[in-house]
Amino acid sequence: FLSGNLTLKQAESIWLDIKDILGQKPFYPKDHYKKEVFIISENDGPYYIHKKLPLLGNGVVLAIDQSDFSFKNRAAQNILSQMLKEAFFTSLRSKQKTAYIARSTDIELERHLYQLFFVQSNSHGVKDLLARFEIFLENYLEELDNNAPKDRFENVKNSVMDNLKNPYKNLEEMSSKLNLLAFEYDGDFLWYDKRVRALNDLSYEDFLVFVKDYLSKDNKKRIAILFEGKLDKDFKYKKLHDEKPETIGFYKTRLDEIISDLESK
Repeated sequence: FLSGNLTLKQAESIWLDIKDILGQKPFYPKDHYKKEVFIISENDGPYYIHKKLPLLGNGVVLAIDQSDFSFKNRAAQNILSQMLKEAFFTSLRSKQKTAYIARSTDIELERHLYQLFFVQSNSHGVKDLLARFEIFLENYLEELDNNAPKDRFENVKNSVMDNLKNPYKNLEEMSSKLNLLAFEYDGDFLWYDKRVRALNDLSYEDFLVFVKDYLSKDNKKRIAILFEGKLDKDFKYKKLHDEKPETIGFYKTRLDEIISDLESK
């Protein structure tokens, strides 16, 4: 796939040169590298994988399976993910102060949808962090009317639609996304238009059904990876309650050093 500041004739010329140099044998589709995604069986789980690392700090990644791709599901996933980003960061980073890094995002892999959450912490254990993920999701659903009211749904939907209507911010991004459409989406260059239509058609009621179906504990298709490093229990900052530095040390000047040197001679 060639793109850039080229004419069609220049691109064809470069392609013929590359084909002549590298094209010794045909590269049949059956020999192409095939990406795979892991699908958790229905009603199994949730599961976790525990990895110990020789590094300071802990990390947790939670993947929630949101079923097969459809334009409708992808539209609901996009909107939900935008709402979760701020809420997750505010809960685990700003309020609970459990992690320096706290993020969430949505992904589509091989026509399958996932919601990801991940944190990195130097103060909390991996199972504690995972429990906080689940508490966050439970509280988010309990307060769904406040977390995802209809007016916010409409605002986020319009914002996502605007981004999809202008998917190419620069030449590099255009090249990357056209390559994606050509080879990952079977040359469907109307893909973004279809996603915009699905967003436009998505009702608030259908969005709420999607949220409840995939964030609730009824959806057991989720897997967490716990990266357990080392927590230095002895290395902790202690609050200086009286705010008087001289209670834990002393002041010195260059003159003190000179006097001390003279006295020692």
